[in-house]
Amino acid sequence: MVATSGRWSSENRTDFLNWLIKVKNYPGGKQMAERLQNLRDDFVNQMSEAEQQQYQTLLAEFDAPPAEEVSAPARPQVRQWTLEELEGSLAEVETGRSYQQARQALLAASCLKCHRINNSGAYIGPDLTNVGKRFDSRTILESIIEPSKVIDPKYQHTLYILTNGKIVTGRPAGFDGTSLKLETDPINETIITIKRDEIDESILSKTSPMPPNLINVLTREEILDLLAYLRTGGDATAPAFNPDPTNK
Repeated sequence: MVATSGRWSSENRTDFLNWLIKVKNYPGGKQMAERLQNLRDDFVNQMSEAEQQQYQTLLAEFDAPPAEEVSAPARPQVRQWTLEELEGSLAEVETGRSYQQARQALLAASCLKCHRINNSGAYIGPDLTNVGKRFDSRTILESIIEPSKVIDPKYQHTLYILTNGKIVTGRPAGFDGTSLKLETDPINETIITIKRDEIDESILSKTSPMPPNLINVLTREEILDLLAYLRTGGDATAPAFNPDPTNK
């Protein structure tokens, strides 16, 4: 809990808000974003309305959504891609790729709506900045095409079977003695409230919250460019984006 307002000087408050604004752009998962929001809310709740008005500019800067582009205009489906159709081309990920096309593919596949890469994107899903250091191209591609095959427990949703027979799926976003707040659509931040005594059973979902068809709007070459982007952590100077692989 943040200290009471009487223990904060004007300089302390300004420094704290500037720190919140700075660390908001640090790499991290969704829980980091939620904790920073909790700190912001605790801080504001300790101030009077007049004091909140005094810091409205800094608060608005923290609250402002990223100005960056996270998606591209909707595209028609190219085809229903399978791992088998693409894995024979994975050697092409290592060189001669287009960084500009990779970035457009990242937006077209809506990757940044849920994931963060470096200082771009959202905190809904895992941070992908270093995914290329942990997994090879085939594993990354498989996780995109078949996201439910392996689900990180931190991002696994739960099925709630209610006493009236209704089933709701989501991630707990808060609770009290009588009710549970459930985030059912993380992209649109949709949260519903269900009564705890109406829950008959809860089961971990075996279906990933990530849709399995996101790259179906991309061509083969765009998919390979996207994989190169993920493998390099979005580094435009990486050898994969060098048009002349002999010029390193």
